[in-house]
Amino acid sequence: MSRVQRLLNHWGLLVVLFLFSAVRVYVLFRYHVPAWDEAVYIGMGKYIYSLGAAGLWEQIRPPLLPLVLGALWSLGLNPLFWGEVIMILVSLGVITATYLIALKHDRRVALLAAVFLAISPTFVLYSGDILTHMPAVLLIELAMLIPASWAKGSLAALAALCRFPSGLSLFLHRWSWQLFIAAALVSVPFFFANYAMYHPYTGTAFDATARPLLLGEVHQFNLNEAQADGVMYYLLELMRSHPLLLLFLIVGIPLMWKDDVFRFFVAFAAYYTLIPNKQERFMLEFLPFAAIIAACGLMWYVKRVKCARAVLLMLVVAVFPVVLNDVTLLSYRSAEKPPIVSEYYENPLLQAPATVLSADPVPAAYSNAHIIPYYFFVQDTPAVVNEWEQADRADLTVWTESAFPCSTPQCILQRTHLRSSIAGTTVFNKSFGDRTYEIIASP
Repeated sequence: MSRVQRLLNHWGLLVVLFLFSAVRVYVLFRYHVPAWDEAVYIGMGKYIYSLGAAGLWEQIRPPLLPLVLGALWSLGLNPLFWGEVIMILVSLGVITATYLIALKHDRRVALLAAVFLAISPTFVLYSGDILTHMPAVLLIELAMLIPASWAKGSLAALAALCRFPSGLSLFLHRWSWQLFIAAALVSVPFFFANYAMYHPYTGTAFDATARPLLLGEVHQFNLNEAQADGVMYYLLELMRSHPLLLLFLIVGIPLMWKDDVFRFFVAFAAYYTLIPNKQERFMLEFLPFAAIIAACGLMWYVKRVKCARAVLLMLVVAVFPVVLNDVTLLSYRSAEKPPIVSEYYENPLLQAPATVLSADPVPAAYSNAHIIPYYFFVQDTPAVVNEWEQADRADLTVWTESAFPCSTPQCILQRTHLRSSIAGTTVFNKSFGDRTYEIIASP
């Protein structure tokens, strides 16, 4: 059998990939205003390849995605557009890897898993965003598909360098010395770079070597991202956005509890459920495994009920609300460049060679200026995080209250004090939606 014939045997997957690609290409050519985290990764990429002359640096972030985005920028490509192209390709890879993992059950389960994942509103919404979830999940799934322990260890380490919590996957494979040696070898450059960069500003070699991990660990407890639903948050999100998947996930769990997929699902679902910082996009890291379990649950159910065709027809009808939700989500991008981009993010004042003290990282996606972030600690004046940048003189300061969410009178007082400590002349002051942005020229 030729390769083409073998490929055509999986025509269902090809249809899913084609339809998903068509949707993502449609969204690709609508205007993409980067979210906070997307802009940070782009800015970090510029910082790496310019040796600190452009972009910004956040110590809590893993380096793999910024390295890729910075490479695009250094080649003269727009990292916002081409970064999204890469994320679309990665998303297609996640759908394919989910299909291949489920294929050990049978082709129908594999196709259902791919469909469950591809139509999930969370997956559709975030699959083109320039974030670490998709590449980390793809690396985890590739490690599950490749039998060699060396490869598993290497891919698990790369997943962690893409998104730190993904390092949990290293301990979910069958343990061997090759697994951990491979992971250690891949991680050595990261820890060596940490030591070289942070040792002058830390008390011990361990603090320097592990600094991004230690600071990132604190971010797990970011109460600004805590949800009122608590440990029920992701369960309720699935109930709201993809009830069909949730229903058959519950059916499939007793059937799959001995399977590797179940172990990965439980580990990541439990981790993100237990930490206070909860966001919808975090579901991406256990959603492919949930889709496989749900597909197994659905096939088990269909094989055991009478009037299977009628049941399948009802299930197809039940998918319609999920698809309609997807269509609604895809309209969130505008066809034209929004005013906030042309008037603020692309403001000529914020371009190189300026040095900008900024409470907002998003200009880093549009500017090659050196941007110094100061948006973490409202109680510090100045609130510059990176020790080596605290003595730098900024030409401009960007201020927005939205960078410092407050819920107590003390915090509001500290935020007011921080704003009053910024000397200079306001040269830009405008509101977009419910947020106001100022650009202040230093005296």
